[in-house]
Amino acid sequence: MSILSFLKSMFKITDPNNYDTKTNYQILKADFVLMIAGVAAYKETPSKVYLRKNGVKQVQYVTYTKYLKIKAVWDAFVNQNKREPNYVHINDPSSNST
Repeated sequence: MSILSFLKSMFKITDPNNYDTKTNYQILKADFVLMIAGVAAYKETPSKVYLRKNGVKQVQYVTYTKYLKIKAVWDAFVNQNKREPNYVHINDPSSNST
């Protein structure tokens, strides 16, 4: 464990750009498709997947683990409805896609 990681854990310092716990944040269809393509093009497993807004890469991100959960919701919607959802949420207990 690095000193920086240790200090962050000791003082509960969080990264404001990590949107893993952000609620009611919608990722639009076109932006999520770009995120999927970005992960597919990456040569290794990324630790962060950067969010897109109107196609532009943002500084905000989700961890790869959170991305996989969002992608699973996306894939389940596609399998059930035979179309891509218009958006997905990072965290929303009532509805993850439409």
